[in-house]
Amino acid sequence: GISITLSRVITGDIKQGHKTTVSAIRLFYLIVGFVMADAQLARIPKNKEKLPVEQSRISELMVHRGPDWSESTAEKLSLLLHKMVECSSVHPHWKVRLELVELVHHLLRNCGRALVASFSHLLKAVVGLVNDESSEVQSRCNEVLQGIAEQRVVAQNRALADVLSENLHSLATALPRLMSSQDDAGKVSTLSVLLGYLKLLGPKISLVLNSASHLQRLSKALMQVLELDVADVKIVEER
Repeated sequence: GISITLSRVITGDIKQGHKTTVSAIRLFYLIVGFVMADAQLARIPKNKEKLPVEQSRISELMVHRGPDWSESTAEKLSLLLHKMVECSSVHPHWKVRLELVELVHHLLRNCGRALVASFSHLLKAVVGLVNDESSEVQSRCNEVLQGIAEQRVVAQNRALADVLSENLHSLATALPRLMSSQDDAGKVSTLSVLLGYLKLLGPKISLVLNSASHLQRLSKALMQVLELDVADVKIVEER
């Protein structure tokens, strides 16, 4: 209930002011980061503890945060996070976009395993904000991405590496189309996202490069990008 309410505030009308949105984002990731923390969930037994008969009513009200609950909650949060990222990543105020970067950093650091399904959208947002018009957002994005790479967060999390590999494969597939349909700013942004994925994968880039189909698709896409567009170039002939 709390997460749904906060997500509605975050995706609400921008007329409410950026301070309200920033506070809602911060409260959201602090609460979710606490409840879905990997360290906490790892200590919870798979089976619900049986209380004495006199406390049976209390037991009915208690939520057992076991594997089934964690998986179900993560799926619901993934939908909310997807909507939040779509709105916050293009918010006109730079402080909202900056707080989105903090959200990704906090959740990845504390809930890297529990919320692995959500990081497809979250990491894409951060990588895309590397070329943000705000220098503060750019700087923080680079710090977060560099920290993720140096701490080998992805290398130590196979599920997260698989998600990034799928994102990279999808982007490589769409790269020729994006390069031919976007303006210069869009092309730079798309290539920045591609470069960000490669940096994040680090040693796990072998998951992509060792696959013949993945490597061929990525190489073909990059070669098509490198081709010069001569459609508008006219040969000057001597009269």
